Amino acid sequence: MVKTEKKRYDFIDLLKGICIFLVVWNHVSSRHQELSLIRVPLYFFLSGLFFRTYGEFRIFTLKKTNNLIVPFVFFLLISLVVELLFFIWGIKYSDNNGSNALIGPLWFLICLFWVNILYYALSVLLKNRILIGVVVYLISYIGFTLGNIDLNIPLYLDSALSALIFYHLGVEINKTKFSVFERSKYDFIILVILLIIFIFTARHHAVFFYRNEFVGNYNVILLSSFCGILFLFVLSKVIAKLPIVSFFGRYSIIVLGVHWNIMHLLNFIFVGFGDYRKYIVFVSLMTITFFIIKLMVKFTPQYVAQTPCISIQGKTVVFNYRLLDKMI
Repeated sequence: MVKTEKKRYDFIDLLKGICIFLVVWNHVSSRHQELSLIRVPLYFFLSGLFFRTYGEFRIFTLKKTNNLIVPFVFFLLISLVVELLFFIWGIKYSDNNGSNALIGPLWFLICLFWVNILYYALSVLLKNRILIGVVVYLISYIGFTLGNIDLNIPLYLDSALSALIFYHLGVEINKTKFSVFERSKYDFIILVILLIIFIFTARHHAVFFYRNEFVGNYNVILLSSFCGILFLFVLSKVIAKLPIVSFFGRYSIIVLGVHWNIMHLLNFIFVGFGDYRKYIVFVSLMTITFFIIKLMVKFTPQYVAQTPCISIQGKTVVFNYRLLDKMI
């Protein structure tokens, strides 16, 4: 959760839960193009809320490796096993989202790792907040331009350039001198204004970070995304907590990592249910994921960003890979 002046804000878990629900629902239904302006940008925004330099690059990189790269490898290995089983059973991926069938949404973890590294470099090299904001805007515009000319950089580096500005928004919100984390009598008015702006600007605009593709005007995309993100931010603050949504938000990285393969299996099982299939798949998927979260948090916490997998003790790199002792 976000800490500001040593106070914890539970509504951040709710916001993360809304975010992962939007992501999963998009993969299940493949609709609502306008919501693409919120789904993944909100994820980068949330990551920016937690930005800290931790004093030195080595510690910063180690933390991001534990939180992003280790889960990526863990979930990728699971996907490899599942894909092999799908091949044996004759189950085909029903992918309408354009993502790599094996990696699926795991691309985000690699992309976010690069976003963190880029932002760390900017925060160290540039001390002025306004200058950082200007440079971030220019870098993101370069990423947007690369997408428009179909020039891709390996390992989602082009997507990382484009996404940097949404991460920066999260950093700036956490630094603000205003009480944006506290409920206010103006919240309702703010919600109405943000929603109106989003509705009128979102039409005919979309973002698809997994292939660094954008539809519409860059500045309008930013305005619409920012308003959509802040709308959900304020809404979550007003609601404060919905236990089941907040639960999935707290463990959103596990949901991100496992829902892709479960979804394809359920799509295969419920293939004959017509228009109702997406609802059945969504509810079934989240139910199954709930129990998987319980198991992974208990038996493999070091692989799903709950405890460190890699640590440095003096000059020695230590790997926490033990699993069997947790089962005894």
